[in-house]
Formats: sequence, structure tokens, C-alpha cells
Amino acid sequence: MSQPQMPGMPYAPAPQPQVFETSIDQPWYGINFGKAIERFFKKYVVFSGRASKSEFWWAMLFLILVNMAFSLLSNLTNSNGFIGFLSSAWSIAVLIPTISIGVRRLHDTNKPGLLLLLPYGLIVVGMIIAIVGGIGTFFFGLASVGGNRSAAAAAGSGVIAILFAVLLILAGFIVYVVLMCMSTDPAGARFDRAQVPAMNPMAPAAPMNAQQMQQQYPTQQPYAQAEQQQAQPYTPQTSQQPAEQQQAYPQAPSTDNTYTSNPGQPYEAPAQYPDAPESQQGQSGQAAQPNQPEQGFNPPFEDPRQ
Repeated sequence: MSQPQMPGMPYAPAPQPQVFETSIDQPWYGINFGKAIERFFKKYVVFSGRASKSEFWWAMLFLILVNMAFSLLSNLTNSNGFIGFLSSAWSIAVLIPTISIGVRRLHDTNKPGLLLLLPYGLIVVGMIIAIVGGIGTFFFGLASVGGNRSAAAAAGSGVIAILFAVLLILAGFIVYVVLMCMSTDPAGARFDRAQVPAMNPMAPAAPMNAQQMQQQYPTQQPYAQAEQQQAQPYTPQTSQQPAEQQQAYPQAPSTDNTYTSNPGQPYEAPAQYPDAPESQQGQSGQAAQPNQPEQGFNPPFEDPRQ
């Protein structure tokens, strides 16, 4: 989304359109005028592969402009023979690449190139009938001047043949345009010389079957296996140590001033505190009294509620 332009600020230049160039063996969708003309002459006698709509119609526009230029020069030079010779030579020179690009355009629609014989056949047959009808009309018309009714009827048949030839030629051009305007079919890649996927993101994608979908989008595990794992109940993990080695938590102190250090055995206080060792005797050399608790000794647990 473009930012709003402030008053008095110069407008930023428009971004250049991105061009996705493909290899010479692949169709170029969205090609420009210059590249289309370049490919038209590079693939002069190449009847394999495909050609996009833009590649074909840019080439046709170029041929039409050149023919219009020759007609204009011929009128300006009063039908100069040299200009006429150049025009005829140009038409013969571009005949083969025009047929080849038409075949490639049919391949892009997934149609065989032999289908191009239909419009060309109508045009050629119409031209032959027009020539024959014109010759017959001319000669039989001259013969009918003397009042020959059969010659006049033959001249009339020649005129009808010319009209029919014009319809055939017109039908051939219509069929040609319809065939060249058909939509692109990705299945037409079967006509390519090398089965290489197109690198142009503007190209239509070919539909994939189930096997190709599985290869491009593999799943981590089948759905049946996933559902089976979800159906299993949860089992908590237990310690690997045996029950004898597991430490038992001490029981809470009871209200009768007994503390159980071991489960099931009450705490028994000693009858009297042990005598202090000789290292704890005073300076007078007298040992501590046996029933007197030494300094710093913690008495047993006393219930705070007493």
C-alpha cells in the first residue's frame, strides 16, 4: 500500500515490473514485446515446446506492423518494384517461424500441432477456389458478350465460387484466431522437449494426483496410528528402584510427645544424658556432671500446645 503524498513533495517513481525470465525451452508467461520478438527469431524452426499467449500475439503484432510499413512505403513510392520485392521476400522469410509459433501455441493449450492444418487448409482451399472462379468468370464473361447464354451462366457460377472462397478464407481466419486464443493447459507440458518444471511463478500450476501429493506433503504418521495412540489410557511412569530402596517419609509427630524416626517404632529417650568427653572438661580438671546437659544440646521435641 502506497503512502499518502504530502503537498509540495515530489512523487516517488513507480516500481519497475518484475520480469520472470524462463529458459528458451519453456513458455514465457507475461513476456514483453522485445523479448517476444527475440524468441520469435530464436525459435525459427522449433516446432516442439510451448508458446504463451503473450509470446504469440506480440509476434503477430510485430508482423502486422511490418506489413503495414511495407504497404505505406509502396504507396509513397508509387508501387516501386524494389519495395514489392522486399515485401514478398519478407513474407516468405517469416512463413516458417509463423507456423512454428502457431504449433507451439497449440501445444500450450494441450492440442496437437496438426490441428493447425484446419485453418490453413480452409485459407488455402478458399484461395484456390477464388483463383479458379476468377479465371472462369473473366473468360466466360468475355464469351457471354456475344449473347452466349451458357457462357453467361458459367460466368455467374464463377462469381458464386468467388463468394464461397471468400467465406472459406474468412472462416479459416476465424478458426485460427479462436485456436490461438484458447486458454493455457498445464498438461501441454507433454509436448516439451525436456520435462523441466517452469520457473515462472506466473505460470498456471498443473494438478497433482494422490501420489504426487503424498510425495510433496508427507505426513508424520498415518491417521489410524495417531488415533490408536490417542485411544490408549494414560499410565504414569513409576520409579525404577525397588520398593525396599525407596525412602519412606517420616510420620507426623503425635500429640503424646513421641517422635517416630522409623515407621512403626516410637521414639524412646535415653535414661540419662551421656557424660561429656574428656576433651570437654573444664580448666579445673573436673568432669561435667552426668545428669547435667552439655551446653548447646537441643532438647527433644516439645509440643508447642503444652
